[in-house]
Amino acid sequence: MRNAVENPISGLTLNDRLEKHRKEIIYQIKQNISVGLMNGDRYSTMARRMKTSLNDDYKKAIRIVRTEAHRVREAGNLDAALSVENEFRSMNSNMQMLKTWRTMKDERVRPAKKTKSKSKKTKKKVRTKKSSKIYDHRSMEGVQILVEEEFELPSGARTKAPGQSGAAGEDINCRCYLSYDIKEDTKELFRENENVSEQETSWDIEEEELYYREVQINREESNIEYFQRQGYRVEAYKVNDSPYNLYFSTQARKPKRSINYYENLIKQIEKDMKLDLTGMEKPRYVIVSGMTEMKAGTIAAYSPASNTIFLRDNTNKNRLVVQIQKAAGPNYYACADDARATLMHESMHWYRLQYAKKKRPEDIRGFIEEQNKRIIDHINKVGYNIKNDISVYAGGQYGFQNVDELIAEALTKFHYGKSNKLISFLIKEMTK
Repeated sequence: MRNAVENPISGLTLNDRLEKHRKEIIYQIKQNISVGLMNGDRYSTMARRMKTSLNDDYKKAIRIVRTEAHRVREAGNLDAALSVENEFRSMNSNMQMLKTWRTMKDERVRPAKKTKSKSKKTKKKVRTKKSSKIYDHRSMEGVQILVEEEFELPSGARTKAPGQSGAAGEDINCRCYLSYDIKEDTKELFRENENVSEQETSWDIEEEELYYREVQINREESNIEYFQRQGYRVEAYKVNDSPYNLYFSTQARKPKRSINYYENLIKQIEKDMKLDLTGMEKPRYVIVSGMTEMKAGTIAAYSPASNTIFLRDNTNKNRLVVQIQKAAGPNYYACADDARATLMHESMHWYRLQYAKKKRPEDIRGFIEEQNKRIIDHINKVGYNIKNDISVYAGGQYGFQNVDELIAEALTKFHYGKSNKLISFLIKEMTK
């Protein structure tokens, strides 16, 4: 929301009457964008609200909404990626955040052409250095740079993200976006035996592909299944010979390494499980692209609607997983120094839903709401310090009364950390 408030709203043209109230109009636009994004409003809803400030010009309103909401969204994603990069640096990590320019890959992406007037009479006037700039986003597709660097566009403009160049011809109605990736800096590779814990080596797979089993993926169209994730559709192939209900996205990379890593990790999670899973429907696992289908810093995510755990394709090393988990700071996540923690956390989201289905299949939502109330009442009565007892993340989410994240963090700590009175109480709630 900070990006929405500080948004410069550059390049706004107004008629003479409205120009007198420019500052007031820009303030109203910022407020409208902020409220709309917080409420999850459609662009058309925000535009209808805004058009009264623009002399009932709906076309101008919808153009502003699309442009500025896009700018704010990209700025927010970039801020998140930069925060991960800063944590990597503070830890003297050899991991780097990269950003890649992506287009919508359709006919509306701005092509490589010079702007020119329709009339022959004014054609000479527009052939100035300023008016003959090339606004070409097609050629930017796939351009990858370090997250703190700026993209250089064909027009000569420079920008940290789509919609932020300050040039109207580049920013207005732009739909491009950035995808983020994490890579190991080959200039400072880890030494082979540096700080590798006994716990990590006890289950980690070998790095060399010599020890990887061959995987069988039927890449025929008939083998594709579709999964909904955060409003968009993921296409994935079934991994035919996997012992788990495992899929590999059509956009994911390194299938042999990723599939072997996650199969070993899932196997270990099942081995570590201390809870009764009898009669519970096992989740599906989908390995997705960390560049295009997963946000920066996210390793895994559970979708209750499809009973699916999505896994990032390029976090297939224990050391990398631990560094990402620890990037947010000390005790931010439960058991962040254990590479199994994130998948166990998402598995606990899965467990909670399955537990509710098992206890009250006819009213799952009602069961969860009653359980949430008991937990909130107990915590408020006793006065636990959730940030110390569980994790900083659990405490912050509990501030929004998000009990689901509290339970997932607590159960993760139950498996891989030290128990305490709050964890014991939550275990009773999730097993009685």
